[in-house]
Amino acid sequence: MSVQFSRSAVDSAAETLTIVRFDSGAEYYSEALDGLSPFVVEVTTDDDLIGVYDLDGDKIDTSGETWEAAQTRDVPASVIEAVQEGWATGPNFVTRKGAS
Repeated sequence: MSVQFSRSAVDSAAETLTIVRFDSGAEYYSEALDGLSPFVVEVTTDDDLIGVYDLDGDKIDTSGETWEAAQTRDVPASVIEAVQEGWATGPNFVTRKGAS
């Protein structure tokens, strides 16, 4: 099972945030984690890809990259917390999907 969140967008469009990893193994610095992380966030609305972002919300150039959803068992709690807390800004709120 993958780690997904629902986020209300400013324009009321529902976004799905999915924690993913690039197949290339690329890592990105995360201020929230104070270090490099192979986990990034794919943002979609319905079936439309909005983009892929690092954990701090900066858009990543995905030219030539492929990625897949990270499995729940592989994602550290600190990464989940960084998304839940760091992506909830202004009027937006983030709720984890299927959390048990």
